[in-house]
Amino acid sequence: MALRLALATMCGRFVASTPPARLADAFGGRLLDDEDWDRWAPSWNVAPGARALVVAHLGERRIVAMKWGLVPPWAKSPAIGARMFNARVETVATSRAYGPAFAKRRCLVAVDAFYEWSDASPGRRRQPYAMMPTGHSPIALAGLWERWLGEQNEELLTFTVITTPANPEVARLHDRMPAILAEKDWERWLDPGGLERDKALGMLTPAPEGTLEAFPVSTAVNNATNDGPGLLQPVSPSEPTNPQLFPADTP
Repeated sequence: MALRLALATMCGRFVASTPPARLADAFGGRLLDDEDWDRWAPSWNVAPGARALVVAHLGERRIVAMKWGLVPPWAKSPAIGARMFNARVETVATSRAYGPAFAKRRCLVAVDAFYEWSDASPGRRRQPYAMMPTGHSPIALAGLWERWLGEQNEELLTFTVITTPANPEVARLHDRMPAILAEKDWERWLDPGGLERDKALGMLTPAPEGTLEAFPVSTAVNNATNDGPGLLQPVSPSEPTNPQLFPADTP
């Protein structure tokens, strides 16, 4: 229940359907060698706990698969990541959990769209909306990443998405949104050592108006087990969801 409530108030679902090779071209990164990219599947309903592609500086700019939900190096268990899929811009630089990563392990989270939910009217469930970039090209959400080692030295790479106050397009649905980085800022954001804290924070502002277009989508997206391009198809806000086709649940 706690996770569902969090999804309703923060950035908790996104679309990542662009093939890895195309992301490498778009973001100027090299695919990490030890991943079987031929088996990498697109998703139109990425939820916390799933693996997704991020752009990070690992000696050079790389496209890396990481688990969504940041696990700090000091964590006793990776279970803490379940509630650390978002970091607020207001505290990200000073937080014990996020501060070290903010200083040296920033990343770009490559997405094609993300979802937000409207407030429910009496007798109705919350309506999901897709927030699509107006250019219909992948965008970069500001993120942080960490490397966690277990007792047997097993390695886990995880990430979180930074959120800001909402811009006018998102504010009618929620008061928060993911921080979207302009292409001109990608290189500086990924710099592991040469960016001052205040300059990094200065990049984390609500996206300019006109960056996104919003449209209602099926309530099937509420259930993280549902996937496929049909989730991104516009619907009427009053259009019912067929439970036999899309077993949905309230986020």
